[in-house]
Amino acid sequence: MKRIAQRGRTVITTIHQPSAELFLMMDNLLLLQRGGWEVYFGPVGARGRDLVRYLEAIPGTPRCPRRMNPASWMLDVLAGSDSSGDVGAGEGGAIARAASGVARATSGAARAASGSTAGIATLEAPPPIGRSHSMRQRSAPTATVAQLTVPEGAIDETRAPPSDKSPGPVDYQRIMQSTELWRTVVAEADKINTPAAGSKPYRFDSVYAHGLLVQTAVLLSRNSRSYWRNVAYNYGRIMALVSLMILFGVIYYKLTADSESGVQSMVSVIYMTTAFIGLQLINSCLPTFAMHRPVFYRERASYLYDSTAHGLASILIEAPWLALMVMCVIPIIYYMVGFNSDSAAFWFYAFVSWVFCLVFVSMTQVLATALPSVATAQVVVGLVIPILFLLGGL
Repeated sequence: MKRIAQRGRTVITTIHQPSAELFLMMDNLLLLQRGGWEVYFGPVGARGRDLVRYLEAIPGTPRCPRRMNPASWMLDVLAGSDSSGDVGAGEGGAIARAASGVARATSGAARAASGSTAGIATLEAPPPIGRSHSMRQRSAPTATVAQLTVPEGAIDETRAPPSDKSPGPVDYQRIMQSTELWRTVVAEADKINTPAAGSKPYRFDSVYAHGLLVQTAVLLSRNSRSYWRNVAYNYGRIMALVSLMILFGVIYYKLTADSESGVQSMVSVIYMTTAFIGLQLINSCLPTFAMHRPVFYRERASYLYDSTAHGLASILIEAPWLALMVMCVIPIIYYMVGFNSDSAAFWFYAFVSWVFCLVFVSMTQVLATALPSVATAQVVVGLVIPILFLLGGL
């Protein structure tokens, strides 16, 4: 965020109870209370001084202890709590010593303001929000002294706690909207949001920052790192199939095709090895691919990439790993069983096996994408696989 802001772009973030380091990176702040009431809208200031001075200028607000996170202090002010602990104990105590919560402070402010139409306090006015500055370089607070006017009825201890219908004992929104700072930032916002005469709105050819090729390339790069690190998925299925092919090779060792039984045994080997390879790929690919769905939904909703790019990257990254798996598995069963030793026959068998693996993996990805859960996909797989084996020539 810091780099983006330093390049002149506006960064808008929603934060809750941030650390002091993160909070002080912000230039301007829109502080909302429970119920959506606006408490403050303006610059944060160096080390949060502008925000602190504004809130302290409201009658009854306890002072911010030194060395305390301004973000924590402002939440204490709004909630009537005290999270300061021992912070500032040497300076006369923390929030609990300064005032016994916001309730007592607002009660004192209400008594002080009784008999008058408005309470008046002074504060140093912060610079306007429209001033251009980076997250690291902030303008120093001005020395101009302004009057903070508390409108009549803005402080009323008889009101209900903050909610969507009540602003609470202190109507911070009403106080804020009566300040010159509010009028300044609203005027600046209106100015920014008003297009210049003769200007035309921006138009983009696509909702995505890059085209399909760039999206696919980036996703392929990310998937390659993910597959390289996923030892259980890739190396696990390779080792499982290697062990299985050795077992089949021992059972059907050196078959001959000079008899009817030998030919049937070879056909059985081809069928069984193909079926077990497909089932192993389904069982390993289905839960692994389903884990990527939440990431895809989140990134797709942010328009990081198109679903087409995600689908292409998902199947393309499988191709080299399946080729590696085929070259580790097929030679074992091919030469142990005693198939045709011609190299052209071997490579044709390996190529058909690789295509078959791609078909099974792509079908598994479709089911994992279309169905709501892994359990449902496994049930559907149990219905689809027998049909494929019966009608697919296996």
